[in-house]
Amino acid sequence: MSDRIILNVWFISSNNSYMNDVVTLFVDLFEKDHPQIKINLELKNWNTVWEELLGVKSSTHAPDVVQIGSTWVGYLAQQGYLLGLNDKIADVGGAEAFDNSILKTCISPESGVISALPWFIDARGMYYREDILQKCNLSVKDIATWDSFLQSSKIINNVEVGGKKVPALGMGAGLKTGELVHNVMPFVWAAGGDIYHEATKEVVINSEESLKGLEFYFSLFSQGLIPVHCVGLDPAQLSVEYFQGAYSICVSNVIDVFSMAYTESFYNIDIAKHCLATRFPAGPKGSFSFAGGSALGIMRNSIYQREAWEFLKFLSGVEAQIYYAKSCGTIPAVKKAFHTQYFLTNPRFVAFTEILKTVRYYPVLSQWGRIEETLVNRLFEIYMDIGQNEGKCDLNLLRKQMNRAAVEIKEILST
Repeated sequence: MSDRIILNVWFISSNNSYMNDVVTLFVDLFEKDHPQIKINLELKNWNTVWEELLGVKSSTHAPDVVQIGSTWVGYLAQQGYLLGLNDKIADVGGAEAFDNSILKTCISPESGVISALPWFIDARGMYYREDILQKCNLSVKDIATWDSFLQSSKIINNVEVGGKKVPALGMGAGLKTGELVHNVMPFVWAAGGDIYHEATKEVVINSEESLKGLEFYFSLFSQGLIPVHCVGLDPAQLSVEYFQGAYSICVSNVIDVFSMAYTESFYNIDIAKHCLATRFPAGPKGSFSFAGGSALGIMRNSIYQREAWEFLKFLSGVEAQIYYAKSCGTIPAVKKAFHTQYFLTNPRFVAFTEILKTVRYYPVLSQWGRIEETLVNRLFEIYMDIGQNEGKCDLNLLRKQMNRAAVEIKEILST
């Protein structure tokens, strides 16, 4: 049809081929039900899509619908990129239809404007080799608190399995990405620390509580429980090594629960069958996990806002939510999709129903991107120092870097 509306849609491509295939399938199904709409799908790269998006705000090349990281919504909304959805959300069951925590990342705390719809949740858990714990007469209960986690890690460190010694912890990938922040924050929160207090508007990344959490985390290097070569890996490389048998315990995403079922080539099935997930060890203030995910937004300057909303409605449907989550290894953002038999009874996924009770998200700040970049830079300096000093963490350097981070974040917030 020559008079079909062309809807430009940006999704973010993934190394997981299932994600790309499912997005393409959704486009085909939507077009079948909406023959007057033709979707021009572009798969973007996580590493470059942010700059591309900032450069097309008023351009004819701008998308109508865009997938965005949950930490991006605040800035894009404040800068006028995104259409407010408050008058439309009743069409998808209202705000109460979505997971409360991730929905907050889509709402401006000042105005209450909903600028995007949550699409999926990506939570992190701590995976452990049940066979190795049992070999050492331990169980998951023995890694549930900081004290027991530390003691058990020392017991299982370099235990011999299949003729080779297995280090305790595959953690702390040190390449310069946002993962540097995501992986330390569960320990900061567990100590009662944080980056920024939304209620008091204080920057607290260099508080004694925050430093206590960071010191516990980085001490795992100093005690030889995390091999120093982990500093040179990115999180994906570290995860692959873990499921090939390189470590006893690893931090990874919910995606591994599902990907193992597809017997991806990088999973050693004989090892992966022993890998289970659990909460992060509880510190003085409890157990916490970082969660992120993606949202779907409509560009404010789109001339096809009604058609764009139809596509968002489709993707927020229970069937689409379940299919995407099952195929791609994510958690549905729509409650009705999550509260179904598949997710509630899958034995490997059950742990993540508990982990979800502990998740925290970053604050909704228009400056968040710059804040995260500052933290990545400061943490990167610590990792590089660890790599250069045979795994030893300099606690004085840690404090110095967090003090610098606090100053820089205050400057960012003041602009």
